[in-house]
Amino acid sequence: MTTPFAKIQHLPAGRELDALIAEQLFDWDWYTVVNINLLLPPDHSYREHPVLATPGKTPGYETDLDSLRFYDSTRGGPTMPSVPHFSTDNALAFAVQTEMHRRGYWMQLRSPFGDASDWSCGFTPHKTTGWNGRPDYSAQADTPALAVCRAALLVVNDQQGG
Repeated sequence: MTTPFAKIQHLPAGRELDALIAEQLFDWDWYTVVNINLLLPPDHSYREHPVLATPGKTPGYETDLDSLRFYDSTRGGPTMPSVPHFSTDNALAFAVQTEMHRRGYWMQLRSPFGDASDWSCGFTPHKTTGWNGRPDYSAQADTPALAVCRAALLVVNDQQGG
């Protein structure tokens, strides 16, 4: 699944963007459990974390607002992994950068300069285009985390033919 270029450039920070990063960059997959869609990492084994009740319908069981994590009050913690907040947490955005580096991309991140109000992030493939100071894929945003996520999605979507 690809996301159109124009949509990526305007995606706000938040759970939709975080889910796209998890799905398209980190290979999380969607599963339907008890009529609820879950986004799970590739190494997750559903059998190791059974869902014991229907969230919102069984007393003592709740879901968070994005419905991507179950909370089991009898265990005192989540039964399913939550999609990380890549687009709002700068530390987690560098997990995105680490994955892009593993895939063969250098990253350039620039802070706002002068009257400019946006962070700029760009990725360029290692050893293929040569680094001339201009990344092959770039995006701008109000925060570094959002800029990194948008730029990474541009790369992934181009690789997938988006």
